[in-house]
Amino acid sequence: MKTIKNDNFKDECLRQFIDYFTLLKNSKVDNELKNRLQGFISAGEFLEVISRQEASELMEQAHLTVFKISSQERQSQKSLRKSALNDDNSDFFTVPAIERNKTRQ
Repeated sequence: MKTIKNDNFKDECLRQFIDYFTLLKNSKVDNELKNRLQGFISAGEFLEVISRQEASELMEQAHLTVFKISSQERQSQKSLRKSALNDDNSDFFTVPAIERNKTRQ
């Protein structure tokens, strides 16, 4: 019976991650949803139905589902964009955004 509860919990955790990342992808920050998700995961850890590692894996799975790239790749892209803006590197922006973002679609 415990396995069924664990699976249900993990399915719900994945759903919440997907909801959160979908909003984030649409440039909508929902701190309440983020805090609720963090609390949900903490409760799951306390009840021993999910580990921190499993939660991280679910988060990465949801990130791949929504953004079509890993969280590390997305962070790297954001860093490149920020660096190009800070350094006034217009070469970065000569490539059309649709081309730069193809991997995300």
